[in-house]
Amino acid sequence: MISLLGVLCREAGNAVSGPRHLLRKLEPIENLKGVPFVRAWIDCYRCHFRLWLHGVEHGDISLSNLMYDPDIQRGMLNNFNLAVIHEGPGECTPAGKMRMGMVSFMVLDLLTPGYYGGKIARLYRHDLKSFVLPFALLRSYSTDQDAQLDAWCTSNYDRCCQEKSDFLITHLYKAGALHACEAIWRGIGLAAFSWLYYSKLTMHEKENTELWYGPSEDSAHKMLKMFEKKLAASLCTHPVAGLRFELLSDAQLRL
Repeated sequence: MISLLGVLCREAGNAVSGPRHLLRKLEPIENLKGVPFVRAWIDCYRCHFRLWLHGVEHGDISLSNLMYDPDIQRGMLNNFNLAVIHEGPGECTPAGKMRMGMVSFMVLDLLTPGYYGGKIARLYRHDLKSFVLPFALLRSYSTDQDAQLDAWCTSNYDRCCQEKSDFLITHLYKAGALHACEAIWRGIGLAAFSWLYYSKLTMHEKENTELWYGPSEDSAHKMLKMFEKKLAASLCTHPVAGLRFELLSDAQLRL
């Protein structure tokens, strides 16, 4: 597959395609297994974070848009067809009527009539949580839950919301992985899904309202920091051989 990436231009706060340039051939991240997959996945969500801080909302996080460059051995975020560019800091997009993204990779907060009616703004945490879902949809990380996960792959957002809720509430801690991937699931996948489910439950305190609902860069910084701390803590308990995970420093977060 040859990747064609349109040059993003600023026009009334939206992304438009300019001249197209031929880029190096990229490989799907799902072709990678074990530690190489995790490293490429980390590259992708950190790349997304940096773009977000510079006003670029990718808006279509899905397994098919997470790629890998075999020449430099790094993960790359691909396909900016639905991207939106903001001129000012802290802006957010009530995007339900503008760009949908792939339903199977959208978080529960957006699988609602409010979002699809254009009344709910898409925030950084929504896209960050979408990065968690590939761990469930990769068949090499699941065993007997394939039929249930297949139900996520629908254009019916209400049905998808019900199926994801059932997985998180009822089946998350029953989910297994093939033997070769068990360490990855226990060290990264399960921790990421636990954060996906429990993060909202810890945000009911008044002082966390801005973190949860705010569109500011500070909210994005804190959300990513919270997510990475969860991964680091899990890896201390369930280490993965060959994987060295270092938290981004405050200085790196604000570059």
